[in-house]
Amino acid sequence: VKFSPTMASSEGPLAAITSEADASRRVALLEEAQAALSSGADAGAAASAATDLLGLLADSDAAVRRAALAYAEDLGSAAPSVLPTLLPALRALLGDGSPAVVKRCLLSCAGLLRPALALVAAGGEPLPEALAEVRALVDGMRTEAAEMMASAARTDAVRTQAVKFCEALVLACTNGGGGGGKDGGDSAWADETLGRLTALATAPPSPTVLSVVISSLAQSIGRARPATLPRVVEALSACQSRLMPAPGASAAQISVPAASRANVQQSLKSALLSVVKHLHSLPAEQLGGGAGG
Repeated sequence: VKFSPTMASSEGPLAAITSEADASRRVALLEEAQAALSSGADAGAAASAATDLLGLLADSDAAVRRAALAYAEDLGSAAPSVLPTLLPALRALLGDGSPAVVKRCLLSCAGLLRPALALVAAGGEPLPEALAEVRALVDGMRTEAAEMMASAARTDAVRTQAVKFCEALVLACTNGGGGGGKDGGDSAWADETLGRLTALATAPPSPTVLSVVISSLAQSIGRARPATLPRVVEALSACQSRLMPAPGASAAQISVPAASRANVQQSLKSALLSVVKHLHSLPAEQLGGGAGG
């Protein structure tokens, strides 16, 4: 399914919103529709809104596009069968000219990772064409998010949300015991994405991104996926040596403004202590395999 705003239907649950002239009113109506969906509106009826939603995802107003993305996340979670229709539009919005829209798109894409991968996993072999495209779209989102989080051209808001997407991808494509991929994902995706996150710990584009990466590696991925802990500890230790070099060593290789240096250093020390304690509390069989390398 290729995304095109012209695919939006002229009839359906959201048709009245698409015809509303005032952008703020379109946002309010979308939020009302989302609340109704979230509170238990009939999923079958809600799913029929997918083609109408395409027009709102392509709206000329950025606030409407953000509201449509929030609705798309809830709709896709409630009715995963609409994801082949919605994901091409979301993939396109990762290239939106509004940083706020891109941030919201990354959040929605992260929220839809598990439903999308579960849909693919249920598709059997060979995958139907529509589900093969869903898998390809997720892979494209993964690649673009990994590039965004390290990009000097992006805002910190977008970069940090890209980090959270990559975190969600690693968790979705691995299991708690440290084995391979699941839910239609790919353990190679998890391995590569974790590698991009650990690399960012020693070459962050900003102190804000560094703090989020430290938290993501130590508090989320490392704790939930024990097999990743050796790589997490290695990355955080390398970050420490570059951020806080030992006496007599070369100058710090990670530049952090004085105003935020103490906070980043304390965050790193706490993360390392927490991860090392957790590492030593685990049985050896939980360490290694999958994204844990």
